[in-house]
This record gives sequence, structure tokens and C-alpha cells, in this order.
Amino acid sequence: MSAKPPVTLQSDWPTVLEPWLHRVAEHLDVAGVDLDVDRVHLMTGVVADEVQRSMAPISAFLVGAAVARGAGLEEACRWVEEITRTPLRASDGEPLGTV
Repeated sequence: MSAKPPVTLQSDWPTVLEPWLHRVAEHLDVAGVDLDVDRVHLMTGVVADEVQRSMAPISAFLVGAAVARGAGLEEACRWVEEITRTPLRASDGEPLGTV
């Protein structure tokens, strides 16, 4: 499977994706928020690959909530990636699963 280019380098970024993003941000009254689309997309890819695809949008929501509470975007994305890559362990130290 070949990797897609970063979202902001895709051919439809300037004509479809970016205008849509600005429109949604404006209606949600978050137009001034500093957003690194490619960074969030990278982080959600880690979650989709390591946990389950259905958790990718949930992770983006949680990162957004953390940023709203004062965390930096990069910091929040890194936390999610680190937690995602750290195996869950039972109280006796035994691994619980792949997440």
C-alpha cells in the first residue's frame, strides 16, 4: 500500500479541502486556531494503525480538547502517539493486548 502525500500537498487541498476546513472552522468559531492539518493527520494515522480506525477521529477530538485546555498541538499529538504505542498492562505487569 503506497502512502498518500501529506494532506496539504494533495491536489484537492487548495480547491476542496482547505476551503471546507476554513468554512467549518468559521462556523465553529475556531477560525483563529493554529492547526497543523498534516500533524493531526499523522497522529490519527498512528491511532488507526495501532488501535483501530474508528478511534482515529476520537483521538483528534481528545487532542482538540487538550489544546482547548492549554496544551500545545504537537505536545498533545505526541502524548497520544506515545500512549498508543505503549502496551496496556495488568496490575501484575502482564500485557493486556496490542493497545
